[in-house]
Amino acid sequence: IMAMLWFFTIMSYGIKSKAAFIAPVLIVFLYACTDEIHQLFVADRSGKFTDVLFDTSGALIMMLMIFAVEVVIRKCRHTKLSGS
Repeated sequence: IMAMLWFFTIMSYGIKSKAAFIAPVLIVFLYACTDEIHQLFVADRSGKFTDVLFDTSGALIMMLMIFAVEVVIRKCRHTKLSGS
């Protein structure tokens, strides 16, 4: 969900390039890293890189889903405009 929110935020600024799809994954990765570092200093918690990978893979899956929806929308619009 965090990746989706960042994607829509980036799109609201008019950025419509590959960066709009890559930046949310990188932001989630950095946030997950800082969260795991923070957990190293909390009693009874441990920072694990595997948790960072889980968070990042979730962001990547979300961005792939958004990309797939955008492809379908573009195809529908193209079909509607061409009259077929």
